[in-house]
Amino acid sequence: MSNEISDVFSSVDDVVRDALASKDPTIATYYGRHLRSNVAVQGTALAKLLWGLNENWAEFQAHGIDDDFYSFVESQEVASPATARKYVRLWDAVFANPTIPDEVKKRLLTMPTKTLLLLPALAEDGEANWEAIAGATDHQEVRNIVREARGEATSSASALLIRFDLRSGQLSAKRGDEMFVPFGLLNVQAMETNDTIRSAINRIIENSHIMEI
Repeated sequence: MSNEISDVFSSVDDVVRDALASKDPTIATYYGRHLRSNVAVQGTALAKLLWGLNENWAEFQAHGIDDDFYSFVESQEVASPATARKYVRLWDAVFANPTIPDEVKKRLLTMPTKTLLLLPALAEDGEANWEAIAGATDHQEVRNIVREARGEATSSASALLIRFDLRSGQLSAKRGDEMFVPFGLLNVQAMETNDTIRSAINRIIENSHIMEI
């Protein structure tokens, strides 16, 4: 990891500390808007920033912030609630995960965000070849490792696999080497404004070992 990239992540820590010291989360959201437009590793750095804010949100609310975290981030034009949730989950499951070696995390930091977003479910399962993932050369190679680890590449004709499209809410399923067949929709739009729906969908995904794409 280059010194420039390392400086970006150190700056994120400094900004979150400044926001907490000032009891003013807009310090961090202003920086978040800067990250979106000016930094090569903006997705991963933004994930760290959002995770740090979310971890300390109760303290901001204790000092007069009425909004919930995701509504506030949206109002500050940093990220939509759906994007913010994905980024917070990414940092929490992968980079804040003590079971993943630090050297692996350093190598993962420079991967494209779309590739990193394949990893939270795998990290939460607790079984992954992180050295292989960190050494992958492109998005498709990481996707193949994730699919194999989570069972999608199984040759068993009886293995039931369920897939959830984060963008459309589409659910699809297959067994073994069959094609995925759509069978239902989850209301992902409602997740952005309704805490109950958000919690319900997250529970369905987490408890049913559904693969997110």
